[in-house]
Amino acid sequence: MVPYVMRTGSISQEQKEVFLQIRAVFDALPDRQSAREITCHELCRAFAIHFPVRVVDGSFGLGCNHSWLEFKGDLYDPDNHVIIDLYPFGSSCPFMVHAHFTLPWAKLYMASEEMTHEVEGDIRKFNPQLMRALSRDVARLKKRKLTH
Repeated sequence: MVPYVMRTGSISQEQKEVFLQIRAVFDALPDRQSAREITCHELCRAFAIHFPVRVVDGSFGLGCNHSWLEFKGDLYDPDNHVIIDLYPFGSSCPFMVHAHFTLPWAKLYMASEEMTHEVEGDIRKFNPQLMRALSRDVARLKKRKLTH
């Protein structure tokens, strides 16, 4: 089945392919039970180093601090705002949505530059070794050309 957002071009085939690569790498990441809880902020930054996406920090829903990914470069389309939520609240896996201003997604994900400054400061304080390890894992798994 071809979803409506794909038939209309709101989400392109190229964006879907990148998302599926990201999802395959996410699913293959090693479990880090001994590490403190990994956050959406750290995961998004690790993936943004290796994929054509950028990190957006802000709030989700009723004001929960959150980070997600948006496409950049040739995959960015200002008329079709697409979000990849890599580590969504209350979900077991990443998902991708078209966040057109008429859809509820656009109201749930609210970007904030202030949040970016706060998050980037916290990451430096928390665990730079974890960030490097996550980035290495993402790079290693991306090279395997995993499929989902």
